[in-house]
Amino acid sequence: MGKLGVFLIILSFVTLAFGIVPLFVEDKEPFLNIMEPILCAPGENLTMEVVVTHHYDGTGYSGDFDCHRPNETSYDVTGKAFLLGAASFTVPFLIGLVMSIRAFNHAVRGVIPTNTAHYNTGWGQPSVSTTVSNAFHSMNTPTAGNTELTQRLKQLRDAYDAGMISHEEYERTRADLLKDFANVG
Repeated sequence: MGKLGVFLIILSFVTLAFGIVPLFVEDKEPFLNIMEPILCAPGENLTMEVVVTHHYDGTGYSGDFDCHRPNETSYDVTGKAFLLGAASFTVPFLIGLVMSIRAFNHAVRGVIPTNTAHYNTGWGQPSVSTTVSNAFHSMNTPTAGNTELTQRLKQLRDAYDAGMISHEEYERTRADLLKDFANVG
């Protein structure tokens, strides 16, 4: 799901570029040939005129799209082109973003298991859900705390026996662990 989401996000930016690039290239025919059947009726030709505007805050570029009928009349399809471009960017981008976020959340939840506890905050108020990791939740139970302390003391002793820490570091860390355990219990 995550790869498809990233693909859709990339696709949305490709479609955005597809709408912007014709403003800056000389040969617009390949772009117009692709957009013509979408914007114009059969037998009509699509043309695009680049409009450059200068404002106090910079220069703006836009395109005016027209469909030319065989009888030499034409009609403006700039709004249709804009809506098509906006939709072809926005829809895949949002779907891809949602898919990527869901895949990320799924991956994170797979790494950190959670328990959910519901607490009612009072009459007439909505219940509040709090998520607590299994590791934190299990540390608050006395038997799990004893096991946790035993494991940490064993790891500390193994580090001392292996010569990784000095006797002073061993004693100081051991005292801290026992003190922390006494405060939790």
